[in-house]
Amino acid sequence: MQSTTLPKTYRVKSFGCQMNVYDGDRMAELLAEQGIAPAPDGEDADLVVLNPATSANARRKRSIPTSVA
Repeated sequence: MQSTTLPKTYRVKSFGCQMNVYDGDRMAELLAEQGIAPAPDGEDADLVVLNPATSANARRKRSIPTSVA
């Protein structure tokens, strides 16, 4: 049986409306409850969560002009 190792750090990137930001914040809370810390600015995260806009209207208005690093 394989053991699973949790990541040590995370970064959540939300795109879209305020609800996406709220959802991203909630995901961050759940990760923190598992002992996973936010990655310090300028450092790579072990886990990156992309939380895209799901509204068809939001997709028509703009694309996601950012890179994940």
